[in-house]
Amino acid sequence: SAILDGGSGTINLYSTGTGASRPFVKNTNGVFTPSTGIVQYEQQDVPAATDIQNTIYNNLILGGYGDSDTETYSLMGSTIVSGTLTIGDTTDTGVHTLDTTSANSYALSAGSLVINSQGALTANNSTITLTGSGTPFTKNGAFTAGGSTVNYTGTSATNITATTYNNLSLTP
Repeated sequence: SAILDGGSGTINLYSTGTGASRPFVKNTNGVFTPSTGIVQYEQQDVPAATDIQNTIYNNLILGGYGDSDTETYSLMGSTIVSGTLTIGDTTDTGVHTLDTTSANSYALSAGSLVINSQGALTANNSTITLTGSGTPFTKNGAFTAGGSTVNYTGTSATNITATTYNNLSLTP
């Protein structure tokens, strides 16, 4: 089996694609160790769909590098980001959207979630769990709740972001 260790740096994925043609494919025998690094998906001026490998990430960034295209990223399965999930980049003029995939309503868990001004999250019917304390959800872009449930599960004082939720759960 192949092993990829994320280390402490950034893995930049400058590509688009869906299914077997997506930029990061982890097969059933492969191992991805997120370590303390960042994985960044960036479509670089190619407005196309990109599937996000379902795995555990330390920090995950969708979008960036000041491009002007509208880009959509879709979860391929339940996904965990132990650190920060950042959607969109403040230097972009195009919107980067994460879609939890309406047909499957994949679960998403993150220590913290940042939706920048050029970012959007379409939650569909997914369960989104925010495990961080303090302010684990920063929303400067668009959040479309759909039929989703957002769980705040921080173990100490946690600020709840003012937005429209379909279902909201507070579980210390």
